[in-house]
Amino acid sequence: MEIFMTRRVCAVLSSIVASLGCYTYAPATLETVQPGAKIRAVLSTEAQADLARRVGLDTRELEGELVDADATTVLIAVKVPAPPTGLAAAQELRQRIDVPRRDVLRVDERKLDGTRTGLLMGGFAAAATVGVVLALEGGGPGNSTNGPPPPPERRARWIISVPVIRW
Repeated sequence: MEIFMTRRVCAVLSSIVASLGCYTYAPATLETVQPGAKIRAVLSTEAQADLARRVGLDTRELEGELVDADATTVLIAVKVPAPPTGLAAAQELRQRIDVPRRDVLRVDERKLDGTRTGLLMGGFAAAATVGVVLALEGGGPGNSTNGPPPPPERRARWIISVPVIRW
């Protein structure tokens, strides 16, 4: 049972770490970006005014998922704030917004930055390793090795010895 729980906890923690990946935006064109890609579109001032009037969004950039781009219109699914009441507040709401293609000044595609994500994951792994070693050692500030030994049911049985260096 403990092994199952340990595997489950490890799986949850690794998925959290993977979702914390570092992203960057790379310049792209509407011709090269595939539908479904995460993008950031910089809009003209005319499109900004139109969005404020039509949808109530006062923004220079739209971040979301490219739904479609044809010769005249770009359709982007963007996150919108959920109403403060009801079950919808717990859900992520998306709204499809159409913008004239001529009003999209620049498009950037969101890409996973492998180097920064690797460094982030390495940092988490190092922190987890230190935590596990300290937990197995039973150490920490203020813990003393002087005193009676723990009862037999509280003693750890070692399968693999882990050398610990103290500074």
